Amino acid sequence: MAVWILETLVKLVSSAGVFLAFVILLYFIQRLAFDLAMRQFGGRSIYISAIVGTPIHEISHALFCLPFRHKIVEIALFKPDGNGTLGYVHHSYNPASLWQVIGNFFIGIAPLFGGTTTIYILTDLLLPNSDYILRVVQASAVRYESVSGATSFISTLYIGLQELFSALHTAALAEPGKFWLWAYLTGAISLHLSPSPADMRGSVKGFILLILVLSGLRFFSYSMGETVFSHIDGQLVSLSVSYTICIMLASALTLMLFILSLFTKKH
Repeated sequence: MAVWILETLVKLVSSAGVFLAFVILLYFIQRLAFDLAMRQFGGRSIYISAIVGTPIHEISHALFCLPFRHKIVEIALFKPDGNGTLGYVHHSYNPASLWQVIGNFFIGIAPLFGGTTTIYILTDLLLPNSDYILRVVQASAVRYESVSGATSFISTLYIGLQELFSALHTAALAEPGKFWLWAYLTGAISLHLSPSPADMRGSVKGFILLILVLSGLRFFSYSMGETVFSHIDGQLVSLSVSYTICIMLASALTLMLFILSLFTKKH
């Protein structure tokens, strides 16, 4: 059974490879943006994005509590404190319930799904060529299916960003007011999309149990297990390409902050 567990873990990581690469890349861009902003403008400067991004982050946690039957004890959509906390969702669950324990994993990573969904909605509502932009994003999913290494990933990401930049440039020229509103809202959400370290710590137990359940499924019904992994793979690739928007906006902000920091040093 130990072999099945190890194989399941490797297979899950392999299926989520592109997804994990996007999440890790976005996380480091976020950290860099926050560090630059705090050095240049002070710790409260991140509130400019947090006042939008944090409520979406916390609402995502809260919504995922519902299907996994977790009881929401307390929720603060935006409540900064001196320890760096911007908001929180305190929830309780029955540790004897397999479903509720596994739910910890999905509740912990919920902002990745909630934030992306919100960005899709904002894109559809605010940008004049939203259908084309979303088609560009989804078309990238086909290319990522053949990604098999860091070089391949970077090359595919570069092509996707070029196409997305062209589509967004068209939107900016057509309706600049709506475009900049969209850019601010989606940029703010992008900078607060990744699960926090506390979120990830809370997800560990659920992730371990999820691996055990999937291992058991593959052990007793290999074909069913492969079907589940095939579905996971397809869904994660589709979700992953949505992060090209987040990466572009977060990178643009980080670049502006970096240039500003160089200018400040010279003066």
